[in-house]
Order: sequence, then C-alpha cells, then structure tokens
Amino acid sequence: MLNLLNLVAFLFVFSIPTISFMPVFNNIVILLGFILGLVFLLVIFLSHRIITVPREFTIYIIWLFICLASAIVADDLKLTLIKLLTLLQIGVMFLILFNICVWNKNISVPLYAFLSAVIVNLPVALYQYHTLGIERPAGLVANANSLGLVMVLGLFSISIFYLTNILTQKNIRIFKYALWPLLFLCSYTAFLSGSKKAIIGVAFAALGFLYAHFQGVQGRFLKIISTLILGTIILFLVLNILNHSLVEHRFEEALEFFKARGYKSSVAYDSTSLRYAYAVAGLKMFQEKPILGVGLNNFSKNVKKFSPLLGAHETYAHNNYIEILACTGLMGFLTYLGIYMSIIFRITRGLRNNIETKGGKPHVLLMMVFVFLLFFDMAAVTYYEKIPWIWFSMITASYYQSSVIK
Repeated sequence: MLNLLNLVAFLFVFSIPTISFMPVFNNIVILLGFILGLVFLLVIFLSHRIITVPREFTIYIIWLFICLASAIVADDLKLTLIKLLTLLQIGVMFLILFNICVWNKNISVPLYAFLSAVIVNLPVALYQYHTLGIERPAGLVANANSLGLVMVLGLFSISIFYLTNILTQKNIRIFKYALWPLLFLCSYTAFLSGSKKAIIGVAFAALGFLYAHFQGVQGRFLKIISTLILGTIILFLVLNILNHSLVEHRFEEALEFFKARGYKSSVAYDSTSLRYAYAVAGLKMFQEKPILGVGLNNFSKNVKKFSPLLGAHETYAHNNYIEILACTGLMGFLTYLGIYMSIIFRITRGLRNNIETKGGKPHVLLMMVFVFLLFFDMAAVTYYEKIPWIWFSMITASYYQSSVIK
C-alpha cells in the first residue's frame, strides 16, 4: 500500500509545476489530490500506520482560523472564502507529504517528482525563448518569476542527489552523471527568466552546494572561506558566460530606483517602483486595520486607495510578508511567522546536534533552500502557492526524522 501511496504522491507533486497552471488540466491536479487523500486514509486503516502531526501544521490551522476571522472586515467575502479553500488544500497536502517522507524515512518521492517536473519545464522554456522569441519565458508554470523559482529549486534538487546516496541505493548510479548537464540548463533558464530573485537564487544554490561539499573539511573557517572564494568565482564566470541584456536592464532599473531614493513621478513604469508602492499601500492598510487586516486576499481591493502612485494596479503586494500583514493584521502575521520560526528551530537544533556526516550534507542544502524561500518571499506572494509548501514539507520531515533517529 505504501508503494501505491508513493506513486500517487509522485504524480501529484509532478503535476503541480507542470499542468496545474493550465485551467483545463488543473482539474486533473485536483483529482490527483483527492486520490492522494483517499489512498493516504486507506494506508492508515489497512497498514495501521500512525499519523504524525508536526507543530507547523497545528500553527497553520490556527492561522487559518485567524484568516477566517479576518473575513469579518473583508470588502469582498467571496475572495476570502475562495482563498481559504485553497489554503485548506495546501494544509492537507503538507500533512500528507510530511507523513509520506517520515514513513519512507527520506524525501526521495517528492524530490524525484519535483526534479522530473523541472526537466519537463526546461525544453518548453527554451523553446519559448529561442524559437518563439518570448523575452521572458514562463515555461509550464505560466510565469517568468515562478519559472525562475522552479529552476533554482531544481538546482537544489540536483545538488541533494549528488551529495547523498539516494541514487546509489536505487542502483541507478548512471543517472547521477546524466544530471550534470541539468546544473547548467537550470542556471541558464533561471537567467533567461529575467527574475532577479532567481538569479540571486542561483548564487544561493551554488554556495549551498559548495558548503555541503566541504562538510567533511576540517576547520570551520577554511570551509567558509573556500566556499565563498569558489562561489564567487563560479558566479563571476556564470555572469560573464550567460550575459543577458534583460537581466542587466532589470538590475540597473532597480539600482536607479535606490540611487534616486524613490520614484521620480506619481506614475511608475518599472517593477521596483511599483513594488515599493505596493509595500507602502500594504503598510497603510495595516495601520488602518492593525488587528485583523483588510481581509484575506483583499489586498487588491484596497491597493489603489492606499497607493502613493497612480500606476498601481489592482494586484497582490508582491511581498509575502506585506500581503499577510495587510490582509490578516498583526494576529495573522505573527501566527504565520510562527510556522517559519518553528522550522528555523528545527534547523538550528538539527545542525547544532552535529548530525552525522552522511545526513549532514542534505540538511545543509535544505537549510539553504529554506533561507532562499524566505528571501523569495520578500518579492513574491507565496502563502497560497503549492510549490514552496512542497519544500516546506520535505524540510520539516527531514529534520523531524533526524531528531527522531538522534
């Protein structure tokens, strides 16, 4: 039964970064999620397995109740309830994937599935850029920034495979060498996406890989210095080899904004000015309704009212922290941060307990993934996106399992 559950989980995770962004095929993802839940319950009843409920899930449920309370002050109750339904699905997905990883004693099932989805996204994105002439390819995830996120997480996936014995145990060592070109292709596609977050994420992945690789080196300072030097050299080479005018333009645009110390007119044309305007609007929303916010998923309904720019659109905050603070108030914001703090506590305790060398390398990489996702939240709204929560489930399960073994 566990093998059947693993198969359904693989298909479900694989479908999220591939077909879930297509309205026609999203029903298949929903069906797979339903089947996953059903098989999960069958495994529990037939195999007498025990469900482990991590504290992160408990905090998440408390946060959902606070989000429901925020509906009282929401301008559009329907928007709040629709988003709550999505969040409930994500919570169930998190709990199921967490338990699957715990029962298997590794994170191989969702990791294999996610890397397979990355491989499928690559030819689509490259075809969009080189054949269709799309300036910022979006791949199957239908968004350039999301494509960049997927590619960076793909880099981390490959690194985990290289630095662990997962492939060796499965007697498919040959694929370990076949994954080498993917390191280049994922980095290249991340640059093509034009996502500033993704480009910095490539640096995160490179440093994470190098630090984990030097895990066995004696001497903390030697390990850190070697990582920084090699990471800087690799990043310099990548930036020169993959020189991309769009990337340069977007970074220059951001630097110009900070040099000018803000936008120059009442109308914004660049993404940095718009993001700043959304952040200002979000903080003003919070000041007006500090306890429960303006209502979950109601940022777009209030952004024009509070934005200092005429060019602001009715959209989300482009910052996960600002979005949650504005929509769910201080109560929702602190509770949501409680999930992150709980994971940070697991990571800190796990690394402090001197996890054995064999398990230490993937744990360092998973720590780097989590740091990257926290950074990514500063320029994207991800609380209702399944991709980060897939990784949160893997990170939580991995550190939970190591603490149980310890």
